[in-house]
Amino acid sequence: MVRAASSLTLAQAQQMIQGAIAYAEQHGYLMSIAVVDAAGTLVAAARMDGARFLTPETARAKAYAAAAYGRSGRELGEAYRDYPPFWASLPSLGRPLLPSQGGVPIVVDDVILGAIGVGGGTSQQDEDTARAGLAAAGFPA
Repeated sequence: MVRAASSLTLAQAQQMIQGAIAYAEQHGYLMSIAVVDAAGTLVAAARMDGARFLTPETARAKAYAAAAYGRSGRELGEAYRDYPPFWASLPSLGRPLLPSQGGVPIVVDDVILGAIGVGGGTSQQDEDTARAGLAAAGFPA
C-alpha cells in the first residue's frame, strides 16, 4: 500500500523543474512545470518563456491529481474514461484536478512524496518531460 508523506524539498523540486526545462529545450517544447508535495501543496513552479498562459494551471492540476491518487495522469485518464460521472463531480470540491497525461507521482519505497505536472505540449510530450524532471532529481521515472 502506498502511504503519503511530505518530505519533498524545495531543492528537489527545483532539480526536477530544471531537468524538465532542459529536456523541453532539447526538444523545442514550451512548457510549464509544477511540483507539489504529498498534500498537493505547490512546492515550486516555472513557466518557460513563450509557454501559453494557461499551462501553469494545467501543470499544477495534473500534479495535484497525480499526488492525490498516487497514479500517473495516463492511468487517471483511463479511469476517467471508465467512470466520467465521478470525475465530472470533482470540480465541486474546489481543487485543481486534471486527470491527464503529464502528471506523474513521485513515489519512493511505496511512499508518495508528491508529484510533478507538465503542460504545454502534446500529452506524450508532457509525460516525457515530467519523467525527465523526475530522473534529473534522481527519482524513479
